[in-house]
Amino acid sequence: MRQTILATLTFLALLTPPHTFAGNNDPVDDGTAAHEAAYLLGISHRRAGTWDEAAASFQKALGHEPLADYSLFYLGEALTNKEEYQAALGIFKALTSKFPESRWKEEAGFKTADLLFRLGRYSEARLSFERFTRDNPGSPLVAKARMKMAEGLEKEGKLSEAYDSYKSLWLKYPSSPESRTASVRMADLSSKKDVPNYHSPLSIDERYGRVTALLSNGVYKDGINELLSLIDEVQKGGTDRPKWFAEALLKLGEAYYQTREDGKAEAVLKKVIETASSPDLLEDALLLYGKALQRSEKRGEAVTVFERIIKDYPKKDIAAGTTFRLADMAEGDGDLAKAKDLYRNLYIAFPKSSLADDALWKEGWLFYREKDYKNAYLLFGRLLTEYPSSEFADTATYWSARTAEKVGMTEEAAQHYVNIINNFPLSYYTVLSRERVPYTVPEISLSGQARSVSLTSLDRRQTPDKYLSFHLTRGKTLLSLGFKEDAAIELSLAESRCSDKKTIMEIAGLMLRAGDYYRAQRTAFKNLQKSLGESAGEPDAEAWRSAFPTGFSEDVSASAEKNSLSPYLIHAIIREESSYRVDAISRAGAIGLMQLMPSTGSNVARETGFRGYSTQSLYTPETNITLGSFYLKRLIDANKGSLPLAIASYNAGPNAVSSWISKYGTEEMDEFIEKIPYSETRNYVKRVLRSYELYGRLFGAPKTGSEKVAAR
Repeated sequence: MRQTILATLTFLALLTPPHTFAGNNDPVDDGTAAHEAAYLLGISHRRAGTWDEAAASFQKALGHEPLADYSLFYLGEALTNKEEYQAALGIFKALTSKFPESRWKEEAGFKTADLLFRLGRYSEARLSFERFTRDNPGSPLVAKARMKMAEGLEKEGKLSEAYDSYKSLWLKYPSSPESRTASVRMADLSSKKDVPNYHSPLSIDERYGRVTALLSNGVYKDGINELLSLIDEVQKGGTDRPKWFAEALLKLGEAYYQTREDGKAEAVLKKVIETASSPDLLEDALLLYGKALQRSEKRGEAVTVFERIIKDYPKKDIAAGTTFRLADMAEGDGDLAKAKDLYRNLYIAFPKSSLADDALWKEGWLFYREKDYKNAYLLFGRLLTEYPSSEFADTATYWSARTAEKVGMTEEAAQHYVNIINNFPLSYYTVLSRERVPYTVPEISLSGQARSVSLTSLDRRQTPDKYLSFHLTRGKTLLSLGFKEDAAIELSLAESRCSDKKTIMEIAGLMLRAGDYYRAQRTAFKNLQKSLGESAGEPDAEAWRSAFPTGFSEDVSASAEKNSLSPYLIHAIIREESSYRVDAISRAGAIGLMQLMPSTGSNVARETGFRGYSTQSLYTPETNITLGSFYLKRLIDANKGSLPLAIASYNAGPNAVSSWISKYGTEEMDEFIEKIPYSETRNYVKRVLRSYELYGRLFGAPKTGSEKVAAR
């Protein structure tokens, strides 16, 4: 009876209009404060696990439309925990039908099916789970839904169908936890003596499909083990090999390459090359084989493989990529003449290749390194003429200026610097140009009073899109109540449907207030780039400050003061290392805001007497910033105050940077940075110096002494 009364009251609440809007003014207050208080009380009870009180509070909060779907979801959750499944079922159904835009729709759909399962209505549950998987194919809950479908069939006594369902789950979702459970259930069903032999053993083709799914999901260890077992079984079988056997060997070689087991990759790929009958298979194997040889420092053998690719596939894109790789290797070996020839061959033979502009820039750069400034200047100009939208346009313009300086063309050099400052305000080369240009250049302003962002309700005339209005209103409401994580999710959903510049910047500002610096800077930077490319006006300070946020400022300021660093240098490192993602982890295993390797963190913690260190603690902003800032300061001191060298060391390690200093010298720092052989480190140094300069201009950070970003 109680369930029926509660469900009835809930639906009556849903039918009551929550607010009456008076034109474009804020909603008329019809108990908003009381509803929000009830919601806050419900959250408190939810955290305490007092579900009776939570349910009562969320039911009272239903009248507040901006949080109605949240109240419904948490009410359904509370009723589920009270085992009032029928009432909870009605709640989740109401949520999905009344609020199709809600962030909770997907999870509510799953819970609806799960409640039918709990009520023993297995056939209905299965249909509901099928609908869920069809409507949400990318949901992380799909494997769990398929497990429930199989369990339901088993409970209904449909063991043959249950086995097939478990089998499908095991094959198609091999990296999920449910896959392991499905394997156990299949084995258990197979062992039942009273069950007819309705199932056939897994075919080798089915098992291969599972392996490809594992490898596609990056689960290389398990994928390699299962693939080795399959290959061994085929080779020992003495029967005709399946049509996928050669492809399987290629996948094995690729998996070894991805796990950096280059010796094993070479052995497998060599066998593929010797036996491949498919041209496409041979092409892929040759490229992987060459890359594995190159990485294991077998450069002569790698060159032979790459040259074969160019000879056998002269008109294909792989030839362009391989030519670039050979040119890069020659440049690294110091054979600049060969490198120039290869770069030239590439952009002449493949002018429409995505690498053509890169090759043209590279050839010009090598002429510059050889002090052949005339040819360098001509090639930089050719790049700007033939590829005006190239990602290397700012690079070519800057080095045109530097080349002009070398030959005494001071007016031309100054004009190039001005062009960079005016046309590429977000570029690293603008930082250098500002220090080299002989006079002040008017440019896009980064100063000014940023507009305040209101937390009042959305003006619906400005944002008529229902989806946008729905999520933005919720984001503002949740933020005003202090639920920052929920607010950030809603704001992100609003941004995904927004095209109005003013509203986008409002959303970015709200994201900053919510502490979601990652999404704020992505949202603003995307809009900033678009604004700078338009002829009408310039973005205001709010856009710049959202694109270059100062998150975790208290921790940053404390570490900056302790280590005598500019806080904006630390912010620049954080922005370019992790984009302010606290949980960021790199492929190499670097963790957190400043992307510290656990070994580095451990060493610094020991050196500084930092207590309570663990790898997990690197996910804590305070710990990560404290240890990362100390390490950064140590690198600056080790490099006698040179920021570019310290930043390069932070990325590539001190040993690598020492070898580059010995090889290239540092008399001209901009040239040294351009010569860094690791493209990742080279671009990283440029981004950090760019961001550091912009932080200083946006927030007034002084630059003195060793912290000046010098072009010379």
